[in-house]
Amino acid sequence: MSVNPVVSPSVKTPSVYISVNLKAGAVAPGSAPLKALILASKSSVGTITADTELAENVSAEDVKGLCGLGTPGYLATKRLFEEYPLAQVDLVAPAVNVSAVAATGVITFSGSPTESRTIRAYISGRRVEAVWAAGDDAQAGAEALRDAANALGAEMPIVATALVNGAGPDWDMISTFRVPGPIGNDCRVYVQLIGGAGGTVAAPAGNTLAGGTGEPDYTNAISILTGKEYDLILNCCSNADAQDGSSSSNPGRVKTDIDLRKTGGAAKLQQQVVGVTATLTDVKTGTGNINDEESQLSFCLAGQSLPAEFGGAEVGARLREESIDPAKNRIGMPYRARLFGAFDLSLDKPDETEIEDALNTGVSIITYADDGTLLPARPITTYHKDALGNPDARVLDVSIPTGVFAVAKDLRVALPQEYPQKKLSKNLEPGDDPPPPDVVEERDVQAFIGQRIRFWISRGVVRRDKWEEAIANETFVVQVNPSDPSQLDIVLPLSIVPPLAKFGIDVRHFRN
Repeated sequence: MSVNPVVSPSVKTPSVYISVNLKAGAVAPGSAPLKALILASKSSVGTITADTELAENVSAEDVKGLCGLGTPGYLATKRLFEEYPLAQVDLVAPAVNVSAVAATGVITFSGSPTESRTIRAYISGRRVEAVWAAGDDAQAGAEALRDAANALGAEMPIVATALVNGAGPDWDMISTFRVPGPIGNDCRVYVQLIGGAGGTVAAPAGNTLAGGTGEPDYTNAISILTGKEYDLILNCCSNADAQDGSSSSNPGRVKTDIDLRKTGGAAKLQQQVVGVTATLTDVKTGTGNINDEESQLSFCLAGQSLPAEFGGAEVGARLREESIDPAKNRIGMPYRARLFGAFDLSLDKPDETEIEDALNTGVSIITYADDGTLLPARPITTYHKDALGNPDARVLDVSIPTGVFAVAKDLRVALPQEYPQKKLSKNLEPGDDPPPPDVVEERDVQAFIGQRIRFWISRGVVRRDKWEEAIANETFVVQVNPSDPSQLDIVLPLSIVPPLAKFGIDVRHFRN
């Protein structure tokens, strides 16, 4: 070890010269807080400037004003903070398509109750109830439900109005999604009449809003993020956009941007999460097109909460757990956020065949505990096939990119701190003079990296057996570049500790 004198040899005054450095070692591994970005379009009342403004360190209350109450961005942010109140979150709002049309849905009231009835509607899972009194006409019923829906305020993703149906006497309660575009088509609506007698109500066709058109284009919004790095990017897009998954879809655009910026001196190591609530067949089309190790589609079959809410809960849960353990096993860990699953679990609770199909095709499918609690069957990436279309499970669990990125980010900070203004030398031979002050050899850096990897092994992130194998096989390489003696090339073979996912029990009975 070279010694840098605390006092210059030319100083003649007798004394004890002391220099104390309490931060001599490299930064503690894994000490940087995780951070998320939310990409979500705003409503007409949102105050953020679309496409050009980055709102930093926002709260859910901030996003309510920036995106607008009841918007997917606000509701997704609420679910994220319900999972992890300490989350650090930024927001960008892609501009709404200038030709976008808002989705709508109609609940039609006919006749009049002969006995008072309770109208119960579920709008994106939010239960709304009103009394339709005996003798009241259809107008009174529609207006009562309208007022009850609007009373939920910021939690309600629609604005309700009541209008006469044609020439009457039927009346409609019309739900209009707060943000224009296909994203409104993902809002599910169910309606029931409870007790009493007389009068009828009819839910929207297919139990969803419809008619929303005009997807936004995230290109400009993404462009303002140059120089920023987020551990997780929550993409609050529509089911249709996620199910597309092509390079011209918004999940595809985010994927492309992540891939473009994940190498080089200014590399940004990021992942995106997208919530989806449509059919398994449709979401498999999306994962087939995305097929990306830095993307996750969190899927609730026929989920009533907005897709962005499921994505928000997943991002919040990942931030909470991965800030402690980048390779955390979250298989079957219940969500803490307020989420509404399928309306009819007898029809839409995934069975074993559907779960296996989803996990084989890059879909992070959500399932249910016996009490109806929502939980991820297994959080996985969308990557599931190689360039030739063959099944490929090399990057199955999200803990793989998260764990590898954690180690890479650690070394990105630690190496420059450990070796500031140093000089570089190849390994000296036995018998050579020791290296001069401020000169480091290849073996010095190799030993330092090995020390850091042992930390990640002790935390259960990096596999010890595979690391020792890399050392024995000399596939862990640290060497001076033959063409540029100022460059140190490092090859770091890592394997992340896998989650305990299943047991195979062979029970045998032997008769004596």
